[in-house]
Amino acid sequence: METKDKPRFMQIMLGMADNFGDEISKEGLAMRFDMLSEYSIEDIEAAAKKILRNRKFKSMPPVAEFHEAIHGSDKTKALEAWGAIMKGLEIDEMPTDPKSQEIIRRIGGWIWLGLQTYDELKWVEKRFVEHWDACPDESILKLEDGRVAELLENIGMNLIKRPF
Repeated sequence: METKDKPRFMQIMLGMADNFGDEISKEGLAMRFDMLSEYSIEDIEAAAKKILRNRKFKSMPPVAEFHEAIHGSDKTKALEAWGAIMKGLEIDEMPTDPKSQEIIRRIGGWIWLGLQTYDELKWVEKRFVEHWDACPDESILKLEDGRVAELLENIGMNLIKRPF
């Protein structure tokens, strides 16, 4: 957001405060504007509408709730990733995002996943979501194109040089 968006932002926040029977101070308004300034006013308005439709608590939502409304919750992201995996299983095409690939590896691998029955996949989905929560994006090794072959070659060379 930019300074020119402050009047619209204030209108959105005051409308939300009115809806939730709450108040918002000048300081609280300034803090929220600062904490949410990375988003466009359209993102804020869409998030506010989403929160107004779904929130049941009678107080102003915290900044974190706006972030979640814009980006989605971790559980939502995990379930969307699982949906992509289920579609991929139908055509035997593993997902390309590194986090899904890492979690698939952790829970048994792509081939193992393809051998599970529909009933077993219900439990695997639960494990996948648990791993999603426990697997921060920063811990996933991401290799640039061409680096995988180089890495595998180096590993192979090191295995040859080591006496067993």
